[in-house]
Amino acid sequence: MATATASSAQAIAKPSKRRLTLRAQLILTHWLIVFFGLGGLVIWSAYRSQVEIIESTEHDLEIQNHLLAIVLHDQIEATLNGYLSSEMLREELVLHRENPETRITVLDDELFVLASTDPKVPIGKEDQHIELVAARNRREEHDIRWDSISNAERVFTAAPVLDANKESIAYIQLSAPMQPVRERIYASWSMLGGVWLLITLIAGGIAVITARRMAQPLTDLTRAAQSMAHGELHQQAAISGPQEVAKLVEVFNSMSERLERMINRQKQFVANAAHELRSPLAAMRLRLEMMQAQRLTPDETPQFLDAVLRSLDQLHRTIDQLLMLSALDEGNHPPLAPLDLAPMLYDLAEQVQPLAHTANVTVEVDVPPHLPPVLANAEQMRVMVWNLLDNACKYTPAGRRIGVRAEAKDGQVCVQVWDNGPSLPPDVQARLFERFQRGARDRHRRAGSGLGLALVHELAQVNRVRINVESRPDRGTTFTLCCDVHRTDAPRPGSPQPTSAPRG
Repeated sequence: MATATASSAQAIAKPSKRRLTLRAQLILTHWLIVFFGLGGLVIWSAYRSQVEIIESTEHDLEIQNHLLAIVLHDQIEATLNGYLSSEMLREELVLHRENPETRITVLDDELFVLASTDPKVPIGKEDQHIELVAARNRREEHDIRWDSISNAERVFTAAPVLDANKESIAYIQLSAPMQPVRERIYASWSMLGGVWLLITLIAGGIAVITARRMAQPLTDLTRAAQSMAHGELHQQAAISGPQEVAKLVEVFNSMSERLERMINRQKQFVANAAHELRSPLAAMRLRLEMMQAQRLTPDETPQFLDAVLRSLDQLHRTIDQLLMLSALDEGNHPPLAPLDLAPMLYDLAEQVQPLAHTANVTVEVDVPPHLPPVLANAEQMRVMVWNLLDNACKYTPAGRRIGVRAEAKDGQVCVQVWDNGPSLPPDVQARLFERFQRGARDRHRRAGSGLGLALVHELAQVNRVRINVESRPDRGTTFTLCCDVHRTDAPRPGSPQPTSAPRG
């Protein structure tokens, strides 16, 4: 089993494969989207431009061809009838040619060459090329092919020459070199490719800037988290980047502050708890060692036993309070239920009588027989009121009074625990509910663990109790606990919602 556990630990500790950083992934993703998306658009646009250039060239040739068929009708008919020689027809063709690179060839109805602007064209029967077949069938067709005469690629079109009866008497074949057309196509491709490259470079730069803006806060956040993992809790990352990332950094900074406060609080809590537990243990050990050494007289033994018992009681109370505070910190909140506080207050006033008798103080009770019900946990309310009464007994000089009173007013029930002890300075009131904090220094002799009021404060938040502290010279200190009256027609909440209690 140990071997399996060790193997699992090694598997977990084994470093993961090297992965691309978030910045690299963002840059690569953005760039690929632009590269392929814009690339596809550029290729489609270049192809459409190429098709349009070729179709425009073919259309221009077809228009020229039909115009030549009309303009040269009489000359071609005269040549067919023998009134005009082929050389004279050739001169007419050259005269009507708009572009020197354009070749005009006239063929009779049997596709025999009559004349051509290019003297290299042989006089004879022409092959039945696509454009000629289409012209014989009264259709428009073009063909791009290699021309052996000019030793270059050319585009060919053909148009019929019609007589008065709309019958074909001859055909005009018009061709132009493809080199200028290819140059226009290449220029179009080059321009669009340059735009593609430029936009891709710009998009890459924007991707780098955007990825850095998005990834840098996360990098800083990771660095801060790593520092926290090594024990450096005081870490704050700079808030920057997009809204979601900035919100994440804000949450991390808040978490870091809360974690630091919690760790420091726990360290202080453990140190104070150790100190509080050490004192009664040391006192008990000293007295028990003296009893074991038999250095006590018979009259001193009961006194030492009483002191040991008091130390045990103090130790027991401190441990109980620590356990209850720990449970509250972990979120263990018992359910709340409607509660009449009057019987509980009478019971607690009776239970505190032995402590009051020992402290030589008088307990006064001003509580009606019944109070409107409040939504609270009965055991936790008992702990709160008992701690306040115990606190009043400890801090009230002998011969004076303490008391508990309660009343229902304005939809709430308020319980007051008061004493006639010394007043609390404002700086003491500000820290009164902190753990291991006590009142004035002159009370230290009879002070407890310093957890009672802190426990009252924590329990008050769980039970939705508002706490108020009022302390005046020569009038003592009054703790007021106020709860809202529970309405039977109101929906009962499923779980308690802590509310902040004001500090005196």
